[in-house]
Amino acid sequence: MLATTNVARTEIDASPPRTSRKTRPSSPPEKLQLMAHKKKMNAAALAAYREENINFLANLEGKPGIQTLRCGVKYRVITPAPPAPEGATERTLRKLQSTPQPRSVVTVHYEGKLIDGKQFDSSRRGSGAPAVFRVNELITGWQVALVNMHIGEKWEIYVPAEAGYGERGAGRDIPGHSTLIFQLELIDIN
Repeated sequence: MLATTNVARTEIDASPPRTSRKTRPSSPPEKLQLMAHKKKMNAAALAAYREENINFLANLEGKPGIQTLRCGVKYRVITPAPPAPEGATERTLRKLQSTPQPRSVVTVHYEGKLIDGKQFDSSRRGSGAPAVFRVNELITGWQVALVNMHIGEKWEIYVPAEAGYGERGAGRDIPGHSTLIFQLELIDIN
């Protein structure tokens, strides 16, 4: 058995080396320089984009109506919760006064955009039906906002990248390091 193994090993070692992607000859120096330059330009553009998003959030500080929640999430109330209807039952009153919990299922309308105003998502797109989500399955920024909202409220929330999609972004519409702006309307809590 040992002899067979040694023979096989010798035959393998004697064969010419195979080239793989890792062992192929390197690219010409000009191509490598161009790739390095592009990488440097992309890094510079990414750093500038990140800084622009950080500055956007910083510029919201002190503006009328802007409040800050944990994780740096900021918001302003567009539509406050409506008053309870006259003659509402105790159960209805409790529901209207409650806020979602992390495991709650919420029904919402929303529109998401980047700081340049480019819309990347909306519940009103397509069928126009409200979206239904479990709170603890959403991005951190939404979780932080929703647990503070009441049924009927509509907020504009400003989600820093760290509480959104981070440095990776999401798909082709949300670059890494993006501050996300959502109009978020809480329709129901279950």
